[in-house]
Amino acid sequence: MLRWLTDLAQAVAASGEHASITVHLSRGCPGEVVCDLPGGAGPRPVEPPAGRTVGRFAAAEWALYPLADDVRAGVEPDHMRDIYAAIETARANGTFRASEHFVTRLEGDLGTVLETVVGGWARVGRTVQHVTSHLTVSVNSPSHRDVTA
Repeated sequence: MLRWLTDLAQAVAASGEHASITVHLSRGCPGEVVCDLPGGAGPRPVEPPAGRTVGRFAAAEWALYPLADDVRAGVEPDHMRDIYAAIETARANGTFRASEHFVTRLEGDLGTVLETVVGGWARVGRTVQHVTSHLTVSVNSPSHRDVTA
C-alpha cells in the first residue's frame, strides 16, 4: 500500500502544479468505533513498511486515532502511548515540525512523510484493534519555494 500511495503522490507532485492530497487510513472495525471480534481477533502485529525518498518536498498535517483501546488481560488502555510513539518516529526521521490542535505538522521528502504516516498507523495496530489516520499533504505550494530552493 505504501508503494502505491508513494507512486500516486509522486506522480501528482511531478506535475509541478500545487496540489493537495488527502489520505484516510483505517483498519479494524469497518465504519464503527467498536465491533464484535470474530474468533478472538484483535490487534495484529504488522511490520511498518519501508518507504523511499522521491526528491519532492511536502508539507502535511496528520492525525492518528487509536480507537477501541479496551482493557484486555494485563493491558492498560493508553491510546496516547501510541500517538506519542508515532510523533517520536517523526522526530527521529526528521519530518516532525510541530503539533497543534490535535494534528502533527510534518515536512520533508514526500516519500519520507508518507512512510512516517503509514508506519505510525501500522505500529498502532499492534496494540489497538481499530486505528484510523487522516493526512492532508501539500506539494508544489508557492510557500514551499523558500524550503525547496
